[in-house]
Amino acid sequence: MDRSTQVLSVEVNERETRLRPRDCNRLAFRSNDDREAIPLFSFHSGPFEPSPAPTIAEEVSGKTVPLMAFAYKAKRFNDWLYGTLDRSAFLSDSPVLGRQALVSQLRVALDDTADRVDLKAMLCAAEYLGGGSDLSHLPGELRLRVKQALKEFEAKPLVSRPIGFYSASESLRRLFQHDRMLQQPLDRNAAQVLRDAITQAQLLNAYRWHLQANEQLTGQFAVPSVMAELSPENQYALFPPSRAPETDLIKQLYGNVPIPDDFCLLDEVIVRVKGGRLDLSPAEDDGWYLRELYALEALLNPSCDRLRVGPKYGETLEQLFKGLMSLARETHIKQLESPYAGGAMLNLAIMPHLRLEPVPRYYERMAHNYGWLLDGLVELWGESALTREVRNRNDQPTCILDSLTEMQALFSGAAALCREDLGFPTPPMDAVGCMSRGQARKFLSNWKHEPDLLADCRMMVPLYHDVMRKKTRVSVVCGVLSQKISVQFEQKPQVQITDATGRSVNTDITWLSSAYTSVYPVQFECDVSDVLDRETFQNLADQHPVPSELKAVLKAL
Repeated sequence: MDRSTQVLSVEVNERETRLRPRDCNRLAFRSNDDREAIPLFSFHSGPFEPSPAPTIAEEVSGKTVPLMAFAYKAKRFNDWLYGTLDRSAFLSDSPVLGRQALVSQLRVALDDTADRVDLKAMLCAAEYLGGGSDLSHLPGELRLRVKQALKEFEAKPLVSRPIGFYSASESLRRLFQHDRMLQQPLDRNAAQVLRDAITQAQLLNAYRWHLQANEQLTGQFAVPSVMAELSPENQYALFPPSRAPETDLIKQLYGNVPIPDDFCLLDEVIVRVKGGRLDLSPAEDDGWYLRELYALEALLNPSCDRLRVGPKYGETLEQLFKGLMSLARETHIKQLESPYAGGAMLNLAIMPHLRLEPVPRYYERMAHNYGWLLDGLVELWGESALTREVRNRNDQPTCILDSLTEMQALFSGAAALCREDLGFPTPPMDAVGCMSRGQARKFLSNWKHEPDLLADCRMMVPLYHDVMRKKTRVSVVCGVLSQKISVQFEQKPQVQITDATGRSVNTDITWLSSAYTSVYPVQFECDVSDVLDRETFQNLADQHPVPSELKAVLKAL
């Protein structure tokens, strides 16, 4: 079959419903005699609200691999990679002096004069949060200042509470709080004092390396570092947080004005991206986070020469975009800014065949991201640092270099297979291309048993703090749901049928549609008084599996 002429159209199959076992006890019955179940819903609509599954593996069916399977495998890998690199940079297991030791030496470099005691208290508090010694050895006034700094820091849980993978271990919790303490804004005079101390203590090269590492792993800074050109009008930070398009947008729209009750930040992001008013394409000096969002942007414009996307499937991809954007934000949350807004006539049936969900630009951009990250890490960290043995997220021995290469190959191979399914010409393959396709085929053959896809994906991540309401707006992913997608030929491929000798055979062809299962995260925004870590949130979601009920409980906390 020559697919070069085919064009596929993809749309949600609204006529097919699926009853999930976990929802059976929430159905109505005609009578107690026959107990004939009557679903109260017409697939994800009407009065019945299905409860999402906490894991992807629990929700999937069929042979075509949903994009969510690739995306959540990437999410789990990204959490592990970011945490491994962040811990290494913190503990001096990097090409330069670690952040923990750098801060300690910087504190020693500061004297006890009155205009520097607050800065020294900030550094001492960060050391304490990062696992340093207790405060008993500090002079009396400095000890009081440190305790006050810690009290003020802990009074801001949006800033101080570890979330995401940083809540998984005590060492990561300490790292999170240490670095968040050092993101606080500084005036010009404080920045000048720290700048002079960094230079005099010969810490400048290490300090600049850590700034570059943070910008590479997440993105450009929201405020300048203390090494920037100093101005009385600006604020600075020792280790500045990074910007994000969604936080820039909320500050632009509602930085100093009340936020409407019905405002949803990620819906506004989608409207602006699709309308051309928000560009997610990264510049050369942008970091990993924006490159992840650029890959996700492909979900908002999935149509291509050989694919037409129906409006309902487009809505599903928008929901997928919001959920995956929230999961990506959670990975980078510590560093991101937290704003405060044959024979006889043969009848042959032919239907479209898709091995994975058809959004090729997403896979291509993800592969490009991992290639960019690999090159940047080798340049900044050195190849030897990336080839040391570490434990991966499944506690198996590996090294960062090999793991990144495998992820790049997986998404590069997925893009190639996806384009092949859609009928794009297959380019000549070199050894790298063959390896990438092999990596993707390996994942496709066993993806339902991937440990990453058995992991609970439910979480909440803060978007901004509403000063007037004294609430934090969070994006919540409360599980995943599946829905049936119908694929049909909008423009048919050319087909020639031959027998064993190569002679043409007259054939009637029946053109059928095919169906596969797409999985998407169930996401909503709400205002909360307290941001919960993963474990606490997942326990709460277990008690309230229906999204609307969970949302009401969160708002009441």
